[in-house]
Amino acid sequence: MNKIYPSVAVRLREYTVRFVLLYLLIITGFAQADIQLEENYHYYDINGNTAEQLRNSIDRNRHLMVGNEPFDAVTDWNIKWQYNYQQTGATCVITQVSVKVLIDYRLPRWKKIHRQSNPALSMAWQRYMDNLIAHEHEHGRIAFNAADDVAQAILDSDTPADRPPPSSCSELEIAANKSGMEIIELVRAQQKWFDRVTDHGANNGATFP
Repeated sequence: MNKIYPSVAVRLREYTVRFVLLYLLIITGFAQADIQLEENYHYYDINGNTAEQLRNSIDRNRHLMVGNEPFDAVTDWNIKWQYNYQQTGATCVITQVSVKVLIDYRLPRWKKIHRQSNPALSMAWQRYMDNLIAHEHEHGRIAFNAADDVAQAILDSDTPADRPPPSSCSELEIAANKSGMEIIELVRAQQKWFDRVTDHGANNGATFP
């Protein structure tokens, strides 16, 4: 039987600027896991000819909130899974798992018409953007790296080490989804830790001006 489960997500929007799709196949014993990654980039435009004008334009146009705090850029990540299983004798076993990671990067974009007017400001902006993007990409990497763990946790849910194997497929569904969600909670904690130790990228130069 094939089961599809709703995604674990943060603020996904409809529009897409660009995407990259990565597909991996992992075979474990007689079961297999498919891992897919889709990355989307979304931008909000800003204007200005001075650092102060650019900062004010970011503050007016970003509309990116984490909790009640605004940020210049945000990475939204979404991990969802589905799996197949079958009854084998007295137990139910996972035969295939698919995990898809959707990552949306939301970033500022200085309109090019103004960028040639002040080379020094343009260089400062580029340094900021390089550091900002590097910070957001690390959030994306944390989410994508969890896909293998989610897949493995679901594959292992039919042969748990600390309890008897599920005796029915309904028990297996509960165990598989619980295992996946436990990984999601670890990812959330890791994302918060990363922002805390980097001060949301500020310690790595993701500040402007």
